[in-house]
Amino acid sequence: DELLAAGHLPSGPYRGHKGDVWEGGHRVPFVVRWPDRIPADTTSDQMVCLTDLFASCADLLQAELPADCAQDSFSFLGTILGRQDLERKRRNSMVNHSNFGEFAFRKGDWKLVYRLGKPTLNASRGEPTVAELYDLSHDIAEAHDLAKGEQQRVVEMTGELSALIKNGASRPGATGTNDCRVRFDSTQSYRWVED
Repeated sequence: DELLAAGHLPSGPYRGHKGDVWEGGHRVPFVVRWPDRIPADTTSDQMVCLTDLFASCADLLQAELPADCAQDSFSFLGTILGRQDLERKRRNSMVNHSNFGEFAFRKGDWKLVYRLGKPTLNASRGEPTVAELYDLSHDIAEAHDLAKGEQQRVVEMTGELSALIKNGASRPGATGTNDCRVRFDSTQSYRWVED
């Protein structure tokens, strides 16, 4: 609030700030410079996560990732080089997590958020989360919850998020396990992991 009062918008047009489940907590520019390989002044709206550096480097080295390695890493090498033959590996969805234990699942322009059910984290512990749905192509500020009018989309995206968590991996062909029970339908009761 102090930054906003001083006229500084640290997250630009996005809702939230660093550590939030909202776009202001996760969305940042990603800049790549590679003279003679990537044309200057080119842009892409490809969804990228920091974890994707691993798969992109593997692609660059023409190395296959083992199934139990970098389970949530997708290569963006095809995007930055403009190579359609590598585009098959690109990311089309992403799971985000906030400092407060909230989850979000983004697929294309749609974002499903499971936010705290109460005004504070401590009041929300053990309580059900609230599902909200946003169309980022028309609502980058995440100001208009569409969950009630798009109930089927909420059900489908919730099923996809559940499957990713159950699989312990999001990259096709990857295998993994979670180190604890992962819940997005309620706020964790413990700060870290239950003993």
